[in-house]
Amino acid sequence: MQHSAKNSITSMLKSNQMLISTCLMGLEPAVLEHFLSRKIIYTAIQDNKFTKHFKPCVVRKIMRCMYQVEYPKGSFIMEEKQEGKNLFIVEEGKFQIEQEGSDEAIMGILGKLYGEEEFLMSHRRLSKIKAITNCKVWKLSRKVYKIIMKSTGENAKDLEILRNFPWFENADEDMLTKIANSIVLENFGTYEVLKLKNNTLYIINNGSVKILENKTDQVKENILGVLSRGDHFEGNTESENKMIAFYPGVELLTIDMDILKELIGERVDVRQETILEPVNENTTHDEDPSADIKLEDLEAIASLGKGSFGRVDLVRYSKDPNDIKLYALKVMEKHRTVKILQQSHVIDERKILFDCEHPFIIKLHKTFRDDMYIYMLFEACLGGQVWEILMKNGFFNDETSRFIAASAIEALDYLHRKKIIYRDLKTDNMVIDQNGYVKLVDFGLSKHLGFTGRTWSFCGTPCNIAPEIILNFGHDRAVDYWALGLMIYELLSGCSAFSDSNPRRAYEQIMDGIDSIDFSYLIVGRPAEDLIKKLCRQEPTERIGYRTIEDIREHRWFQGFDWKALISKSIKPPKCIVPSLKHPADISYVHPLEVDYTYTPIKEESNWDQAFE
Repeated sequence: MQHSAKNSITSMLKSNQMLISTCLMGLEPAVLEHFLSRKIIYTAIQDNKFTKHFKPCVVRKIMRCMYQVEYPKGSFIMEEKQEGKNLFIVEEGKFQIEQEGSDEAIMGILGKLYGEEEFLMSHRRLSKIKAITNCKVWKLSRKVYKIIMKSTGENAKDLEILRNFPWFENADEDMLTKIANSIVLENFGTYEVLKLKNNTLYIINNGSVKILENKTDQVKENILGVLSRGDHFEGNTESENKMIAFYPGVELLTIDMDILKELIGERVDVRQETILEPVNENTTHDEDPSADIKLEDLEAIASLGKGSFGRVDLVRYSKDPNDIKLYALKVMEKHRTVKILQQSHVIDERKILFDCEHPFIIKLHKTFRDDMYIYMLFEACLGGQVWEILMKNGFFNDETSRFIAASAIEALDYLHRKKIIYRDLKTDNMVIDQNGYVKLVDFGLSKHLGFTGRTWSFCGTPCNIAPEIILNFGHDRAVDYWALGLMIYELLSGCSAFSDSNPRRAYEQIMDGIDSIDFSYLIVGRPAEDLIKKLCRQEPTERIGYRTIEDIREHRWFQGFDWKALISKSIKPPKCIVPSLKHPADISYVHPLEVDYTYTPIKEESNWDQAFE
């Protein structure tokens, strides 16, 4: 970028904080006083396939926060392979767009919004924009956009936290609003000891903390417990334990108890028991036969799958006298986990899975660690993936699809009651056990929301991502109902509702909505079509199941289905998904992958993974 453009950007960045404050107070910055510029920006937002779905209050704030930069002839407005940190609208001048891997350039269009996909999804840019003449450009930074989106729903989010908080179950809306206004944020960095105050209520808004015995003579840390998003506790400066933030830090919502009592008076019955006492987190139950298994007792038979996280091996317990005890061992490189900043996600996955005991959720037996890897030992389900069976059959009939969907619904209901969202429901993440029952696996994207209501991460499988995730609106359990609708569509038709090898086109289809697709002839006119459309409504709170999951169970597509028999496993699974295993260690329904077991990764010894012992 040329010198004058740099100076202009630098000066704008210096006033960035003031600009954010100004826009959020609802004032008009001088840069947008010109009516024509306002009209250009508004039209660009409304004509874009993604941003046209923004709510009017969001559009107004974006218009107020956009700032103007002048780019001289020959400079790059947008550069290739950079992160999508800005949105662009060129108001004046001529410019061209050069695509990666192409020698041809196309002329840009004035008043059109550029860079939105990389901006919304935090992707690297695959094209660049070059100024052919001097250009006048309106920009919006992603940092400001996030502030806008969060501030738009911040008050509602705080109120939702308090509505769900057990202390305030009898408070009216006026009282909850006053309490929400008293909330103060506190942040602690990686491995920082939390400096807590007496007489203060703390709610974890983001991140996790570990509770340690505060003994100076200890050679090794003794972890008493791990708290994560939604957990709460009272400050106690005389406690014998200390709390330390996991990577990348923790954000706490704090409420002064004196202020709280002053606000509440005698109007609300505040529950006096506190809050969450640290407890030892056992990795196995006493009756669990895997309790005595050690890492060195496990022998790899085959690799069941590979991904960016690592791999899953089918392993045999070498000390089993009958030689038939098999498990699935998830193996993750510690160094890579740290490199891609996934420590807190891995810790959350472990905590969530140990907290779950459900017939349709994969069971985590135990975890291990060494200098190079962390390990998670699961039950082995040898009937294969639902997706694999679906591909062999082409599609499933109503009976089989209902059985699989109902199993997912029971698992989601269980998770949602625990304030956990799954966020990656698809046929690939459902496996079949030896008796034909379906289980949910891979909790790498699951998150415990607790009382905090929503989260803002961009994650999921491109063809299954809900609209509110694409637009960074913040999301909650409604994304699981969206994914459930798409999974039912796939079960009945054998194909995805939104399918494209190009994620951008898939996102555009999703933003156009479920009503924009031509439903498969296998679904049209049947009760399942109505259920799918109700699960996949664009507005999250309007999706069936969001008010109560009973609305899904009572839908006419499930008419006559025996839910009690399913949860007790007294209902027989459909024959087409029941595996014909010749013996308990029969692996004919899984497809082993080639793995180089001699590979040795870089050691990682920062001790962030101590809970995996």
